[in-house]
Amino acid sequence: MAVRSTLGGLTATLRSQADNTFQFVLWATFGSAAIHLINIKQAYKERNRILDTRISVLRNLIERVGRGDPHVDIAKELRTGEQRGEDDWEAVIQGIERKLSQREEQSRRVLDEAAAPESVNMRSWWRASLWST
Repeated sequence: MAVRSTLGGLTATLRSQADNTFQFVLWATFGSAAIHLINIKQAYKERNRILDTRISVLRNLIERVGRGDPHVDIAKELRTGEQRGEDDWEAVIQGIERKLSQREEQSRRVLDEAAAPESVNMRSWWRASLWST
């Protein structure tokens, strides 16, 4: 009887360790994925914030030039002489183009859905044609 109780306890211990290992693997996998998604979301928000800030700088500059402000140094404002500034503005332009292409795709999809003919229910059409004759 002592052997059975020892083996039974050993089996229960191994079973609980396997359950704990499985739970650990699940938590590690999904926890890691959740942290990764949070990091992606924060990076996306940061990129959009920077993009919006640069767009507002560009709008402000355009307004000042449009009003005829004589003290506007466009090269200095946009940092066009520096390589880093050029790269930043290139990223802004790519972001604007990406947003425009997404909007165009979305509007194209909406127009395609509106222009698509309604799906015909063949059973109801068949019944209607049978009863109409």
